[in-house]
Amino acid sequence: MSWSRRLSFWHRTEVRLTLWYAGALLAVLGLACVFLGYRLHRHMMKQADAVLMDEAQEIQALILEAPDLSWIERFRTELAGRTRLRIHFRLLDGRAEEVASSSSKFPWSPVPLEPDAWKGCGGPPGKVIGVEGASAPGGDPAAQR
Repeated sequence: MSWSRRLSFWHRTEVRLTLWYAGALLAVLGLACVFLGYRLHRHMMKQADAVLMDEAQEIQALILEAPDLSWIERFRTELAGRTRLRIHFRLLDGRAEEVASSSSKFPWSPVPLEPDAWKGCGGPPGKVIGVEGASAPGGDPAAQR
């Protein structure tokens, strides 16, 4: 008798509807989470790109103003005075050797370069052409130009 009671419990309409609605709700919530996660990731990437482009344009303007690397100290002091959007930078030459850095303590990753890696970036070896940006301490290098 108890076997038929258990079997009849799962065949009741309200139990089946409850399970159906719970499954549908989980599917909708799962899709919403995937969609919102994708949108959040895209928004954060666009925002990081915009910040790094702004910093690169600022560095480019400073380089054009003083091409003898005297601008680096001004840029370091300006970065040190920031309370928001603090970045670390590393300036590389055409041979991927460090010319200047905002912090020697920042855990920079080595720059693996293939022989043709700088092709199209402009300038002969030795000319300052690369700027690498990174987020706050602990962040990964975010862009390389």
